[in-house]
Amino acid sequence: MDKTLILERLELLVALIEKTESDIPNEKNLFSRHSITTMEMLEKVSNQNIEREELISMMKCANRIWKTRNKIKNGEWDELEMLEVQDTIEDYIAQGAKINAIKYYRQEMSDKFGEQVTLREAKEHIDKIADDMRLRGIIKR
Repeated sequence: MDKTLILERLELLVALIEKTESDIPNEKNLFSRHSITTMEMLEKVSNQNIEREELISMMKCANRIWKTRNKIKNGEWDELEMLEVQDTIEDYIAQGAKINAIKYYRQEMSDKFGEQVTLREAKEHIDKIADDMRLRGIIKR
């Protein structure tokens, strides 16, 4: 895939994040993880030769953010609730508690969003978040 096309799509993601970002930062963060992650991906694609595997991983991460942000834009999820869930999941993963992250994700999706998530879906979701955190250097392999 052409690097220019990837940069254009990441810019589309930045625009979507800006539309769905809260005007008022919460007590924990001035900028959302989605904003930071997308800016990091833009920087890496712009300034470096990226290996194919890393580029594919970034594209998958961008797709996950795109999907989440579109759900926020369309009113399917309350922005703050979903981002708080994401933050908590990342905290569990950073502590090495992936099983707790999976349990938490399934429970929150059921309680807050009325979505029943299978164990397999939850595990895949948590694994993707962990992969993204490795890519961003938050956790090690």
